[in-house]
Amino acid sequence: MLNLMRRILLFLLCAAFAAAANGQTVLQGDSLYRGLQVGKSTFKDIKRVMGSGYRKGKMIRHFHALWRNGSAGWYQIEYGYTLEYKKAGVQFAIETAKKPENQQTITGIHFRKKASVVTAKGVSPPNTFADVFSRYGPLDTTQSRRVIPYAYGWSADRGGKKEKRYTILRYGNGMRFVSYGPRSEAENLNTRRVDEIWLD
Repeated sequence: MLNLMRRILLFLLCAAFAAAANGQTVLQGDSLYRGLQVGKSTFKDIKRVMGSGYRKGKMIRHFHALWRNGSAGWYQIEYGYTLEYKKAGVQFAIETAKKPENQQTITGIHFRKKASVVTAKGVSPPNTFADVFSRYGPLDTTQSRRVIPYAYGWSADRGGKKEKRYTILRYGNGMRFVSYGPRSEAENLNTRRVDEIWLD
């Protein structure tokens, strides 16, 4: 048992060394990025580590409504903001709703293709979903409901531009492996490429 643990530790250290040699930042324990962590780090922490070269955006939810007079409409609520470090390919999300300013922490970190990150188990863009399955475990396709890990389709409206569609693998350690394009129940997920990695 001790020998097995040593081999696993050696493998992880080698993977980390190889990633660092290639200029990649290793996500420590698949939750820490350069010392920044979801649920703990604040806006000040982000600025201290990443600098002030960010673009600030709004996090907005849209709701459809049926008004008392019978007409239909919609409304929106701003519930947080994003800090986009475009050159680094990293975006931080901070939700502000119902939280005092000193308690507002990172709620998500999105790594784009150019972020040059690698997970603790050696997955980075442009690995495939097959690589994710081999290192993080397969999906249980016998389940009729969402039991982690699972795959799902998702769409987002990025700043009023054309709706963007994603296929996402959700793992229980707060990681999502994201592939561009709509989800198809009939497709072979193994061949899909990892385009982004999200921490939440």
